Amino acid sequence: MSTTDPRLTGKTLNLPTYRRACELWKENQTFSRALVFLGAKLADANHFCNRLARQTDEINSSNQPVGPGRWRTVSREADAFIFAVYGALDAYTQVAARVAGVATDREIKFPQLSRLLAEESRTPVRWAALREWMEGTYRARWFVALRRMRNEVNYRSVLPYPLKQPLRMRGPLDWPATYRNVIHCVETGLGYLVNVKQSL
Repeated sequence: MSTTDPRLTGKTLNLPTYRRACELWKENQTFSRALVFLGAKLADANHFCNRLARQTDEINSSNQPVGPGRWRTVSREADAFIFAVYGALDAYTQVAARVAGVATDREIKFPQLSRLLAEESRTPVRWAALREWMEGTYRARWFVALRRMRNEVNYRSVLPYPLKQPLRMRGPLDWPATYRNVIHCVETGLGYLVNVKQSL
């Protein structure tokens, strides 16, 4: 049963829709494994979010400039956080693809899911509401900002230095807001999967 996997944290298991999905598909090894991977990514994101929020608060409350060494540390953890939250969205994509019967062994990224549900699912009509919600999510400010930051980190390997104070600003540098947005996205997306499954 996936909810007993040691990689999952209490915070992740307390997400109501995630827990419902784990219970609903606990006998399906393929779905259950994909849910565990999703939960592990969410746990990683929470870990780095907490560390970054602490460090950002410390930097913002200090009158001292941020030196290159400290910034490299923050940058590495920001890199880990950004890839963990983006990885959680990709992990949700794997869950959704399996539940929707998308037959592919390719690595699937979150921005591809709407198209795959329309073109490669065995029952595309069933997922129309999920696709419509996803199209809106792709245009949401938080996702556009996260994707831009992910591409920047992927290209540069570090956040830009120096960065104007304060560090906490709109977009992905507001770590807790980004984490909450990703959690809400995953929970909502899982809700569509669970509701379709329970309506059959």
